[in-house]
Amino acid sequence: MKRHIGALLVSFAGLTLIGLNLSGEHARSSEVRSNDQFWASFALEALEAEYFLSLASLAQSSDLVVVGKVDHLSWGRQLLPGQADGFTYVNLHMIVSKYLGGRSGATNMVVELMPPAGASLEALTTTLPEADQLMFLRNKGEEARSLGLPERFAASEDGFFRLANVEQGHFANIEGKVFSPQSAAAKWVRDLAGVSFDDLANTVTLLRVDQ
Repeated sequence: MKRHIGALLVSFAGLTLIGLNLSGEHARSSEVRSNDQFWASFALEALEAEYFLSLASLAQSSDLVVVGKVDHLSWGRQLLPGQADGFTYVNLHMIVSKYLGGRSGATNMVVELMPPAGASLEALTTTLPEADQLMFLRNKGEEARSLGLPERFAASEDGFFRLANVEQGHFANIEGKVFSPQSAAAKWVRDLAGVSFDDLANTVTLLRVDQ
């Protein structure tokens, strides 16, 4: 009888461990799926003005590097309103937990993204990334100045940011490991998948010349 009870307990413990493992795998796959689907939508629409050959060039070129969570989305500014090629930006609202490079600011910030054609905010929100994101950002005011545009215009853009590169400019933290877009053309981006997220953050901090 005791042997029978012991066998049942061992069996129950084994099933419990299997259940916990499956639950963990489901949570991880959910994070990966939402992260993939969300960023793939925007990558299809992006016209990349900048392409980086290494993590070092991306880190050192970005105006701001942050770690944080995507909180919600909203419609933002209109570009070329009323014209055939006009569109409305999607505002990605972030809660920043850490600044790795650039001028530190508020814990809440907005990143402008070019929306997919015919996008609905509701549909995009269903794939909102659950995981922490490490983002490399370009300040639109500084970008305007580098292009020689009038200071009045540049100053009006100082509060707006975009990803330095939609395909290369974001990395997710999935259970402490880096999740990078495996569809990325750059091999160095794909090769970061699976490394420690904290190690990546520390490396980026060391690469920044303003630290």
